[in-house]
Amino acid sequence: MNKGKIFLLLAIFSISQAGAQMKPRNLSGVVKSAEELTPLEGVTVIIKGTKRISGSQPDGAFYIDVTIEDSVLIFSLNGFQQKEIRITNANDYNVLLKKRETEEPEKLEETKKIPDRIFSASYQKRSKVYAHK
Repeated sequence: MNKGKIFLLLAIFSISQAGAQMKPRNLSGVVKSAEELTPLEGVTVIIKGTKRISGSQPDGAFYIDVTIEDSVLIFSLNGFQQKEIRITNANDYNVLLKKRETEEPEKLEETKKIPDRIFSASYQKRSKVYAHK
């Protein structure tokens, strides 16, 4: 076989393999509370370093597309500790989130005081325009 033909075949094979690696795959799983083992709804699932985001459903299930370059999923929900999971060859992930330890209730009450009423005023300068006939 001609060296030029072999080089061409190798180039085509390399390009097709690179394209196959860029093809997204779908990851799924369930997010639960580590303490009660109950499904968690509304957990934010982010691919670290990207703007791609998903969320968990009422049964704790989540679905997100990843590519070969993606390496870490970040799971977060108010009241729970954020968790990072390294993406492996697996397509299904079961994640347990631990509740975040809160401050003492007395300290929380002091920091969350809200005024009874909030007033806001704004002023706008207007000018009148008259039309002459």
